[in-house]
Amino acid sequence: MRVTAIQAKTERKRQDKSALYAEKRRRRAGMLRVYGPIRPTSGVCATTDAARGGKRLISWRSQAILTSEGRPLGECRTKACFSIKIDTKMEKTRHKDLQPTERGNKMRILKSLGLAAACALSLMGAPAVAQSALNDILSSGTLKVGTTGDWNPMSVRDPATNSYIGYDIDVMTQLAADLGVELEMVPTDWKTLVNGVVAGNYHITGSASISPARLKAAGYSDSYLSVEIFPFTTEDKIDRFDSWASINLAEVGVATTLGTTFEVNTRAWFPDADITVVEAPARGFQEVLSGRADVFITSNIEGSTLLTKFPNLRQIEVSEPRAPTPIAMLLPQTDQVWINYVNSWIELKEAQGFFNETAAKWGL
Repeated sequence: MRVTAIQAKTERKRQDKSALYAEKRRRRAGMLRVYGPIRPTSGVCATTDAARGGKRLISWRSQAILTSEGRPLGECRTKACFSIKIDTKMEKTRHKDLQPTERGNKMRILKSLGLAAACALSLMGAPAVAQSALNDILSSGTLKVGTTGDWNPMSVRDPATNSYIGYDIDVMTQLAADLGVELEMVPTDWKTLVNGVVAGNYHITGSASISPARLKAAGYSDSYLSVEIFPFTTEDKIDRFDSWASINLAEVGVATTLGTTFEVNTRAWFPDADITVVEAPARGFQEVLSGRADVFITSNIEGSTLLTKFPNLRQIEVSEPRAPTPIAMLLPQTDQVWINYVNSWIELKEAQGFFNETAAKWGL
């Protein structure tokens, strides 16, 4: 009888132990391990039926097992940042035994940990921030500036030497000096000026008028200059024009350059005129000087230099100029680091009188 009792007691212990192991396995199966971004998989990383059709992590080092319903269970861990373990069934049992205050604190802690885990997982999947043009300039030792070389006196290119002179060149030379880098002028034209900034062909442009169309794709610096638009013709035709309306006639030929704000304004202001659009390096004023057109429009800045250079040009007397427009530099639209640097530099140089001195040098 004694032997039988001992055997029965031993058998009960064995059964209790087996039941304990079974309970541990059940709890382990109800737990989830998450180490990073999750995507669907065929279940090759899991061996249990519950994991088939589940999900796993992108990295082979960071495997995750979820139930086929895709419901988060068990352990949630993001790299080495923190670890969260939740046995859902045991937590429900413990939750019942807690006092109201303890229960509320427990739930707040669990919610906070859950939110932290969600934030960490979303950040791990976020794309890397692109490097600012300022970093590229400083690391390469070169400031690349896009310029057309055909806007006198802002930027004028000498074909013989492939060098540039003008207001913009002086401004960019000073900017490069203050950055402690070399200056490289990158040739461009008006129709591709914005595209060059967007594509990263250069870090910044010379002066350009601010327009809604350009603002859609590129950023601007703060303005440091403004222009107004006037009409011009040759001496032999000046008697034909005395107002803006006298230009908007079918028998009047108006020339402009493709891709410029002058082209946009020409089409808007003179819909009845015979409009000729030429492509850079050709210019609208050249069409007028050659007699192939009667009128062109340009800024007061370029107009004053053209009147000095070509004695037979005349400014048409109108009641008032049109489209007063601020001038600024084009920059990558989303590169706020670089935009902030340039704007702060402009503010500093304006306070020091640099822009006024440079404008006086070029008759602006």
